[in-house]
Amino acid sequence: MRKLQVWIVDDSDSDVYLIQLALSKTGVPMEVKPFSNGDQAIDAIAACQENQELVPDIVLLDMHLPGMDGLEILSAIRAAAHFPNVRVGVFGQPPEHETMPAADCYRRKVGDLDEFIAEIEFAVSQLRPVA
Repeated sequence: MRKLQVWIVDDSDSDVYLIQLALSKTGVPMEVKPFSNGDQAIDAIAACQENQELVPDIVLLDMHLPGMDGLEILSAIRAAAHFPNVRVGVFGQPPEHETMPAADCYRRKVGDLDEFIAEIEFAVSQLRPVA
């Protein structure tokens, strides 16, 4: 069985850790690849054009990144012909979701640990590809 391929694009090490913790609690076999900035994510998107096996199933994307922000990355994902079925979950603060029509799921970042983990688990349940 192929593992679910998940990218995390977030500049906060603590948020990446919490997202990985939440993902591990889902019970879904997955391979997780974190990126700490938009440039790394854009480079990875370009690399996927050469190797389709690298294309993720899900991208969990923070909207507030230094340099290239989440909206630019989301636009690049949607413009990439080799990413047609990639599901994107966006994390940020309301009311940004009104400007995220290209995202498949919008969840807010919260300060409470249990609530944050619940938000991640919900996002993955919404984003998981149908087998």
